Amino acid sequence: MAVIFEAFKRADGSTNRRYGDTGLGLSLSRDIARLLDGATYATSKPEHGSTFTLYLPLA
Repeated sequence: MAVIFEAFKRADGSTNRRYGDTGLGLSLSRDIARLLDGATYATSKPEHGSTFTLYLPLA
């Protein structure tokens, strides 16, 4: 599941979104969490969807 947090890369350089993508949102969330000494996690269950969790320190 870690690969879903990587920045989206399209091998052919096109802008075709036929298959969809995660874009940059998850990778930006991960980077911001790291800058704030936090973390991001994802869990997924087939036919139930995915849960994304952002942990940030209180202080």
